[in-house]
Amino acid sequence: FTAEYEAKKILYNADLDGDGCVDYREFKRLWHRKLLFNEQYITELFNACDNQRVHDGFIDIKEIQMSFGGNLIEIEKMVNEWDIDRNMKLKLSLDEFMKAMQEYPSRY
Repeated sequence: FTAEYEAKKILYNADLDGDGCVDYREFKRLWHRKLLFNEQYITELFNACDNQRVHDGFIDIKEIQMSFGGNLIEIEKMVNEWDIDRNMKLKLSLDEFMKAMQEYPSRY
């Protein structure tokens, strides 16, 4: 396939309302998905969160709140859902964060 064909295919799939144009909302969704499936970007995002307080290889609910804002109770609920191994209560490893971010567009 040619690059032009691939670009048209991406834009066609991004056009959610079928009006032949990719509006800001559709573009934002497309770009969001692209970033969240880029492991390097997610790793850098994780490291930026981890550096908020103590660089220990995990991010806790306070570091997430400091990085993104939001309600601490809601953040705690999300972290509890994403904490796969359940051994680091209210903390996420890079692997858990990566899985959560890649799952994000379809769930929230």
